[in-house]
Amino acid sequence: MEVKDLISKKKINGFAEYADKHDIFNIFHDMIQKLLTKQPMDPIEYMIEYLQHPEVPSIILHSITLSNSKAVGKILAQKLNCKHIVVSDLIAEAIETRSAIGIQAESYYNEKALVPDNIVISLIYKKIQEQEVSNCGWVLQGFPKTREQALLMKRKGIIPDSFIVLDIPDEIIESYVEGMKYDPITKKAYHEIYDLPSPEVNPNILTELPEDYNLYIKKKIEFYNRNLNNIINCFRSIYRSYYYPNGIYGRENEVAEAMYSNLGQRPIIDNPSCLKIAIAGLPGSGKTLLSEFIAKKYGVVHVSVENVILEEVSTNSELGFILKTYINHYNKAPKDIVLDLIVRRLKKEDCEQNGWILDGYPTTQEEINGLNKYEIYPNRLIYLNVPKETCISRLVNRRIDTKTGYRHNLKEMSQEIEYMVKHPEQTISKLRQQEHDKEQYVLERMEEMKDLKEILVRNYKYKDRVTNEGIMQDIDIDGIGEGLDPKTPSPSMNKAYDIIKGTLMRPVPYKISN
Repeated sequence: MEVKDLISKKKINGFAEYADKHDIFNIFHDMIQKLLTKQPMDPIEYMIEYLQHPEVPSIILHSITLSNSKAVGKILAQKLNCKHIVVSDLIAEAIETRSAIGIQAESYYNEKALVPDNIVISLIYKKIQEQEVSNCGWVLQGFPKTREQALLMKRKGIIPDSFIVLDIPDEIIESYVEGMKYDPITKKAYHEIYDLPSPEVNPNILTELPEDYNLYIKKKIEFYNRNLNNIINCFRSIYRSYYYPNGIYGRENEVAEAMYSNLGQRPIIDNPSCLKIAIAGLPGSGKTLLSEFIAKKYGVVHVSVENVILEEVSTNSELGFILKTYINHYNKAPKDIVLDLIVRRLKKEDCEQNGWILDGYPTTQEEINGLNKYEIYPNRLIYLNVPKETCISRLVNRRIDTKTGYRHNLKEMSQEIEYMVKHPEQTISKLRQQEHDKEQYVLERMEEMKDLKEILVRNYKYKDRVTNEGIMQDIDIDGIGEGLDPKTPSPSMNKAYDIIKGTLMRPVPYKISN
């Protein structure tokens, strides 16, 4: 008999819930990883100091040569208020200041030979140990370039919390090279659109790229492609890729913003969890469809105002008889009765043992206070960011097939459904609009929920790096809804499923704010 057999599932879930709330697994995962690589003389003192100081960004940004990722790295570092580290700049600075490492690097640099890995990594280590850098964090550009360098960095204790790759096809780089010109005097190459020479350079002296330069670029591309997967394998748990099939030229700010927005995500760690999820958003944002998916995928219980009202009505109780009048407008049911039904449902054994997802509740301060009174606290709150106009269009144009129960949208119909709409007398099925999907009621619900996000942020907060408090996170998804085939999720819904799966595999992400 194992220890887990002696403890109830409810008790185990309590342990998991506490660990999840206080981020225990991730704190110890990161701390032990750094403890083993840094190997301080006094590990206890190191752990105490580690727990007392907030995390700062430590990022490696990787991409193929000539992709202009350096510009992205610089912008990203500015947004994060941390240092942008470029290896060539470190080498030049060390040589100029005549430091001990700089003197070692100088002979290689002057002969245009590769500076040995141990020297480069020593320079990087020295830089990130500087007080200013260790206090604010860093973005390291384009290094390591090989698996061996990655392993040397790890042994030295240089461990980032994010390894980001800008994935750009070789063909885009080759096309970029075709637009480049060469200065035979300075031996520098420029691009006629994205990397213009300074005004001091005479444009009339610029020539086509020499053949040996083209060969040099080709070899760099081959070297990068040959080594990339091996480097990724060294940083697998913190790896994230951004694919830009048309390159990033002229879009550097946009690319940096995309990375910046996602940097709150933490690595996947396989630890026990007890999911108690609240999913929120405007009416029509896709809460119910996603809640059904989460319930099926993770075995949690799907709870909503509509569900608990229908369950009570089905019992033929006196209360159920009263609630019958609210079946088409469940949002108008008495708030105290709804709270009581929700609380009773969440305290049932299946919810306490398996976890739950609370669909579209709470939406007001009073409802939040009510849940708090009964000590019901979600450990995650997912807010679906969908434009108000999209939600209105989705609801007002939604129809239910009375025979199959499938949902359809008049704005996006298959030929079969379109025929049903145009020739209702010739079909067995009928499309019906639910009462609460009529425009006047949809607009009324939108008005009621205009302050929803503000209320949720005030109460549940985004995850903060310093206090470690907060359970809320946003997911930006537009266009979730009924696809052409009701049996198959629409592409946007599949995208939403992927985002949700990735979200629930990780701890609640930190909120990165300007």
